[in-house]
Amino acid sequence: MTYSERMEKIIGMVPECRTAADIGTDHGFLPIALVRRGKAGSAIASDLRKGPLAAARAHIEEAGLSGRIETRLGSGLSTVRPGEADVIVIAGMGGMLMRDILLNGQETARSASSWVLSPHTDRDAVRRTVYELGFRIEDEDMAEEDGKYYPVLRCVPGGDAIPGKGDGACQKAPGEADSPKTLGETDSTDAPETLGEADSTDAPETPGTPGACPLTGEELRYGPVLLRKKPEAFLKYLKAEKGRMERARDRIAASSPDAGKRPEFLEITARIAEIGRILGSGTPAADAGKPGTGRRARRKRGPGPEDAAGRPGEG
Repeated sequence: MTYSERMEKIIGMVPECRTAADIGTDHGFLPIALVRRGKAGSAIASDLRKGPLAAARAHIEEAGLSGRIETRLGSGLSTVRPGEADVIVIAGMGGMLMRDILLNGQETARSASSWVLSPHTDRDAVRRTVYELGFRIEDEDMAEEDGKYYPVLRCVPGGDAIPGKGDGACQKAPGEADSPKTLGETDSTDAPETLGEADSTDAPETPGTPGACPLTGEELRYGPVLLRKKPEAFLKYLKAEKGRMERARDRIAASSPDAGKRPEFLEITARIAEIGRILGSGTPAADAGKPGTGRRARRKRGPGPEDAAGRPGEG
């Protein structure tokens, strides 16, 4: 059977395991692939909806894997007992729903040795939740499918270590705060969120979580591993986001003479500069539009007041 690039990325992220649980299995193709390819000895195919689960059951029977893949009807991780699955896969849904599934099923989630997550939206909320539940992002990739971009994360226990960051001491710069969401923080293929809407990741920590997230705002938005590895699909995603935000900025600029002073305009401008810097074609956000204030210029003149205060929009 031929799978999409997104499905292949998810399969590739799953380590060899005793039992894998696919939460929101839909038609059951992922657990079938995991068992057939020897990634999982057995699997649990779980879904909240009866129709898709019936389809999954039929596909599993057709594949001759009824003895190794069990279908279960229920919400989130409620269908999996703690310690029953050593790998949990949650994909094909929005980030806030994924976050709720992890938080509501913390005991089962924390008993696993690995999670593979692929949120469609609110990726920052999912990344923060991973660390708040005592896990960390071990690897991350991005898949492109029909003009849409999907991150795929593999998470393992140990929330302090950040790939490529040595001991994981990844703190915000002095004065930096998580800025509210802008048009640039949504999936380029999804409906944009309201400008200025409070960041869902700024919600109070859930009681009983191991600790706060060590990621910077930029790492929450784009992923610490993706920022380091910069795979081709990720670069294409950034370019698409940058173009979309530039169009949004231009619409705001054309709406009124003083549009350039509006918070949403400044926020989008900061995100455009941030993405430009990541792509290697722009300057840090606070220096956007200022001639002679790029990285080289700052090194020559030494740190200035804006350096000490922290640059808005940088993570």
